[in-house]
Amino acid sequence: METTGQTQTKKYIKIQSQGTIDKNAFILMGASTKRDDKSKIGHFGTGLKYAIAYLLRNNIDFKIYSDYEEIKVTTKEVQFKGKTFQQIIIDDIPTSMTTDMGIDWKDWFVIREIYCNAIDQGDHEITLTRNVKPVEGRTVFYIDSEKFKEVIDNFDKYFSFNRPAVYQNKYGKVMKPIEPNKVNIYRKGILVYTLEVKGVYDYDLSDVEINESRIVSDTWQMKSKIKSLLATCDDLSVVSVVLNSLDVESNLLEGTLGSTYTGEKFNDVWLKAVDERTLVPGEYAGFWGEIIYKNRGKYLILPKDFCDMLVNEFKDLRILGNSLNRKESYLVIENKSERHTVMLKKALNFLEKAEYEVRYPIEIVSFLDPSVRGLADREKARILLSERLFEEGLKKLVAVIVEENEHLITYLEDETREFQNLFIYKFVTALEKITGEYL
Repeated sequence: METTGQTQTKKYIKIQSQGTIDKNAFILMGASTKRDDKSKIGHFGTGLKYAIAYLLRNNIDFKIYSDYEEIKVTTKEVQFKGKTFQQIIIDDIPTSMTTDMGIDWKDWFVIREIYCNAIDQGDHEITLTRNVKPVEGRTVFYIDSEKFKEVIDNFDKYFSFNRPAVYQNKYGKVMKPIEPNKVNIYRKGILVYTLEVKGVYDYDLSDVEINESRIVSDTWQMKSKIKSLLATCDDLSVVSVVLNSLDVESNLLEGTLGSTYTGEKFNDVWLKAVDERTLVPGEYAGFWGEIIYKNRGKYLILPKDFCDMLVNEFKDLRILGNSLNRKESYLVIENKSERHTVMLKKALNFLEKAEYEVRYPIEIVSFLDPSVRGLADREKARILLSERLFEEGLKKLVAVIVEENEHLITYLEDETREFQNLFIYKFVTALEKITGEYL
């Protein structure tokens, strides 16, 4: 049962949990029985001490009850190398702690630590009250609420327990964002990182490495956990929202995950969400702007790294321009100009007279990379010529046709000694024919 307490004029944050608290929890730095228990939030054994130091340092009124016993927390001055410190005293027991601990702590860390301890103990409760009193069989903290008004008013920003998940699996929860232009990351319901970027969702991860201040210590690992959560998502609506959001605005957090490692295979829901659309690397989208505009429903614009990631997962996905490699990305020119037709015919006639055989069909294309003049398309066994090439004269056109034709015949690559030797040998053979002397 509860005893009658004293009603105050000011409001207190009341945080209670089942059982009584061991006084060593206030005294022994680093002492934690939860370190190896993955179901628990805390594991450093320092948070409560730092919270007490913060309350004392900032002269915030608070009381602690363990069952009917009030735990008295006071300070006394001590000198160390000519400097005065406030030593923390627990029930007349001097500790090695001072009020200078956690000097860089934020206000909300105090509520976080005490509330997390209550959650770990079980049967927890956090409320506002004016009635300060012990509760039988419970550990209760009463903290003057005035300093923590922002935490109280924005509780769901700091603690995600009451926020509904739009999706959840073993890696954590996906939630609608609570702040514009920010992504809040939680660990077991507790805010552990805020990214100053836009995002499609907020994320509550089942586990991620944190430091002693309960802040994410490895942001690369954090992003990997988020990617694993999304990769294994089997909810079509969630995946569709991500993809369609990136289509509109690619500078979202989720758009940066393409280059982040995860060992998880992507759920087939991702392929279904693409919905037979052709992927467009956002970095190149302007080049294909007119085509995309005329057929908007057929294309999905994503960051290039994200396109890379999806293509690696799902080999049948199509890329506008045929390739994620800038030098190999192109579109076939369907309506060839008269100039294209006439010049190509002249070039092929010249090569025929020279008894040089062009063995492969030729397509005129628009390359994304303006420096590319020709390409040997081994997959489809054809020669690709840049539309820009036709502005550089017939001699250059013939030279590129020969080069790409030889690439397809020999499978030798550009800028290799073998390819150079090939052309030297062909040149010498031509001289033999002219001179009539065969070496």
